[in-house]
Amino acid sequence: MKPEFPPPIIDPCPLSWDGMKGDGKRRFCKHCQLHVHNLSHMTSRERRALLSSTSHVCVTYAVDEGGALSTRARGRWLAGFFSRIRTAAVARVATILPLAASHANRLVMGACSDERRRIPDTRPRPYRATPAP
Repeated sequence: MKPEFPPPIIDPCPLSWDGMKGDGKRRFCKHCQLHVHNLSHMTSRERRALLSSTSHVCVTYAVDEGGALSTRARGRWLAGFFSRIRTAAVARVATILPLAASHANRLVMGACSDERRRIPDTRPRPYRATPAP
């Protein structure tokens, strides 16, 4: 028989989650002297491993309007996917941008580098007088 999910909390702890010390996934309850695991902050693999490891485990979780387990990890794979796309796009732009800038520079400065189109230098040149013989 498949276990009910989210598991029912038969005997809720009198202490609040915020009053316990620990991180987002697991905190220690001084009242029960046990670790309380937050299923809403775990991946599905972590939840399955925790719930199958022992018969007695203290948990807390948030539920959505429909009564389903509300998790932060629900859209994590999608966020990771878009993060990888964004990284690839930035890498491509970082590769192409210097090449495009170099090409644009050649187009703009091309008139100056061509000898036929160079503006003649009209500045006076220093004159060196030769001594009379």
